[in-house]
Amino acid sequence: MVIDESKKGDHIADISSDLLNNSEQKLPANIYDLVDFTIEDEGFVTVDCEENITYINATLCRQLGYDQLDLIGSSFNQLTIKKEFTRIKAITGERQDGKASSYQLILLTRNGDQRFYRVSAAPLYIDGKFLGTLGIFSDITAEKEGIDNLSTSVQYHELMVKNLPLGSLILDSTGNIITINPAFTRITGLKPDNLLNKPVLSISFLSDLKYRYAIDNLLLYQVQFDLETGNITQHNSSLFLHIRGYHLSTTSNKTYFFLVFDDITSRKIQQLQVKKKMDDLLDLEKHLQETVLAKEKILQEKEWQLLAKAKQETNRELLAKIAHFWRQPLNNATILIQSLRDDYEFGELNEDRFDEKVNSAVKQLLYLSNTLETFRYLSHDDQNTGDFFLGEVIEKAMNLLKPSCHSAHITISQNIDKQIMVNGFPRRFAQALVSIIENAIDALVKRDIVNPQIGISAQFKNKMAEIVISDNAGGIEADIATCIFDPYFTTYDKESQGLGLYMARNVITEMFNGEINYRRTIAGSDFIVSLPAEIYVGN
Repeated sequence: MVIDESKKGDHIADISSDLLNNSEQKLPANIYDLVDFTIEDEGFVTVDCEENITYINATLCRQLGYDQLDLIGSSFNQLTIKKEFTRIKAITGERQDGKASSYQLILLTRNGDQRFYRVSAAPLYIDGKFLGTLGIFSDITAEKEGIDNLSTSVQYHELMVKNLPLGSLILDSTGNIITINPAFTRITGLKPDNLLNKPVLSISFLSDLKYRYAIDNLLLYQVQFDLETGNITQHNSSLFLHIRGYHLSTTSNKTYFFLVFDDITSRKIQQLQVKKKMDDLLDLEKHLQETVLAKEKILQEKEWQLLAKAKQETNRELLAKIAHFWRQPLNNATILIQSLRDDYEFGELNEDRFDEKVNSAVKQLLYLSNTLETFRYLSHDDQNTGDFFLGEVIEKAMNLLKPSCHSAHITISQNIDKQIMVNGFPRRFAQALVSIIENAIDALVKRDIVNPQIGISAQFKNKMAEIVISDNAGGIEADIATCIFDPYFTTYDKESQGLGLYMARNVITEMFNGEINYRRTIAGSDFIVSLPAEIYVGN
């Protein structure tokens, strides 16, 4: 019986319907006879739920080299390769859900050869119970081998090359061009008539040594390569190419090579533009760095100039204070010496009166000496850093300022922890302290405060010395308080250049790694200085 191919699907459907509608628990022999008679050119198999073969037709047995009795009752898995086991199990699961499907499957012959089949499978139910799967197997081995042979032939590669969007060449074993695709002509402008059957190295832009070396290695040793060209002039414009070389595998004994040319001109030009912008940015950054360094140097020089001026102003003010402090003691000493002469001339000089006036004169001269020593201490720069007791330096600063406080009737109170030790430049810190206290004295005098007071405290907290200089001069307005540490800022009409607090801040922050802050209080002002410190523990 000959079946019309166009109606084969209808016959299979009819057979499946007969099998599905049969109410017997076993498929009757006449059903299998009908299958063998109807599907004589196709394989037919039924398996139970455990993948055991319940029926296999003679056509499939003949293709696989088995007798029917050899396979009926055995596992279907023995006919497949291992990698197919999992897939068959998954497909069987779909059968149990009532789904039909088509797929390709590899079966093994008795001799161990592989044959390729297209399978149409459907579930097998009787009285609503799933009994297994039936499948129709179409042998596509010859078709598959034809496709594989084509895929490994030079004709196949030529067909693929002509349809590639990338420029492509096929070379023979000697490096002659045997195929050029349209994309290569479009990209390079080189026509096939000028290149076919000619050496690939005759292409002008491949004359560079690195391209010749790569192609020679490909032809001689089948070493693949992947490289980018420099700027090539084609079509009177710039062209950049990404070139890759491969060895082609074919079923014949001939050797062929495959070159692929990707036009990367747009990307390369963008990269060059980005590189140029990056270079410009780097040049700009370098210029800005040089400018910043130059500005920093200028600012540093100005900073040193300001500090030098601040030091000069401090020394000038100290000299003014020395002159002011010395005037009264010198007058007193002069008067005492003159009174000795008067007492002698009038005969009133005796030993007690002489000793009294000499002791008074010596006391005045000692005061002058101490004042001079304090001035000498404060007017010289420290050469080296060292540990010093904070209380001793505060005392030296206050000795210089006590006469000013005394003449202005200012009460001074102190609460200083004598064990606090600080590392740094003691003279520079004393100068800074003098500047801060002088600011308080000037405020009290200018505002003519009744019962003027200055308090100095120094306490140790969390590895820091906290020094607070307070006054009751009424405080500094908020808009002015933000500027008090700026250079040349002053609210007083005097010769001072306004560098005292600026210098004090620089000394505390730069030389001691400390902080200085201003805080307005109900009575006046607090200047809070914080310095790294430790507590001295004596023997």
